[in-house]
Amino acid sequence: MTSQHAELTWLNPPPHHAFGDSSVHVRTGKETDFWRQTFYGFWRDNGHFLYRQVEGDFSAEVTVKGDYKVLYDQAGLMVRLSETHWVKAGIEFTDGIAYFSVVVTNDASDWSLVSIPAGPDGVRIRLTRHAETIRVQY
Repeated sequence: MTSQHAELTWLNPPPHHAFGDSSVHVRTGKETDFWRQTFYGFWRDNGHFLYRQVEGDFSAEVTVKGDYKVLYDQAGLMVRLSETHWVKAGIEFTDGIAYFSVVVTNDASDWSLVSIPAGPDGVRIRLTRHAETIRVQY
């Protein structure tokens, strides 16, 4: 890990990852996700999350590219206060389509989707925290 990545920590490290100059390539484990207390009883807190602890207001911006093939394949950004309070946003593969997806979890997860073109150049995502507000853009 280079010095620019020294402040980053994995929660649930993936089976394989490699840092580039301005990128990280990840090969995920099977059946990993973040999801809580749904109407069909699905719970997961084993997704791969590379993070840096931040206090106060901030913005994080990434371009995500993926080889989305399997139901719920996904990549994106996450803000996590605890196992029961977090937001994730990114590209998620469901019903054979890549969607922009946002999941807000306050004990239970609430999922929103909008279909967007996810081309070979990826999708740029920005997540901003201002006071108690989280803003997600693509």
